[in-house]
Amino acid sequence: FQLNNGQASHSVAAWNGTAWDVLNGGVQGGGSVNGVFGMDIDSAGRVYISGDFSRSTADETPLNNVAVYSEAGLWQPLGSGLGNSSSQIVNSVITIGTDAYFGGVFADANGSPNRKKNFARWNPEIDFRDYVPNQDAPPIAGEPSGPVFEDRYFYLDYGGPSTDPFELVKQGDFIYMVGGFLSTDGNDNMKNMARFHLLREKWETVPGIDWRHANFIRTLFADNEGNLWVGGDFNSIGGVAASKVA
Repeated sequence: FQLNNGQASHSVAAWNGTAWDVLNGGVQGGGSVNGVFGMDIDSAGRVYISGDFSRSTADETPLNNVAVYSEAGLWQPLGSGLGNSSSQIVNSVITIGTDAYFGGVFADANGSPNRKKNFARWNPEIDFRDYVPNQDAPPIAGEPSGPVFEDRYFYLDYGGPSTDPFELVKQGDFIYMVGGFLSTDGNDNMKNMARFHLLREKWETVPGIDWRHANFIRTLFADNEGNLWVGGDFNSIGGVAASKVA
């Protein structure tokens, strides 16, 4: 898009209350959809974006669907990004502290196939490096013993959804995920909505949502009173009649 001050920006811009900032021209490329779908700011003030894009506009830096805006005013890659084809996109990003969590349609993170599927976490300060068992290296919760692949900064897939998550929201000790997916971590009762426990680091069912919930849940919002608001293609949810929103 082009801003009303005549400056051009691709897919992302910032408004400071009086003027637009084109954020170094934004990002571009990608597959058929082409754009930024998710954005959040971490506790250190870093801006993360996700979507369907392949490079920065200003200097052609490869980005692969996820990026962070640096203090120097440059779009920087997160390793080699998420996804391994032009049909894979990252729909949502939320930050918790300095960790960034991503949901979308992708089969790998940072070039490690089958390590992450549709859900991944990025930490800018922890580098697991290349290492082998018995070497002095940080433990990875939930990982089996044995050789660990190089997976710089991206880590842990936690099972992940079987198809397409649309949005992620944090409430309390959980990340709630909604979308159009058949199961999560192999559990058919985590269909179209599931939650990830941040302390136990495992996926859990959402009460009232099971394999019978056939319709997509496309968006959700967590208010300050502990309520979750959801919208989608459904006519009922949790056994209660509800037309598209609950």
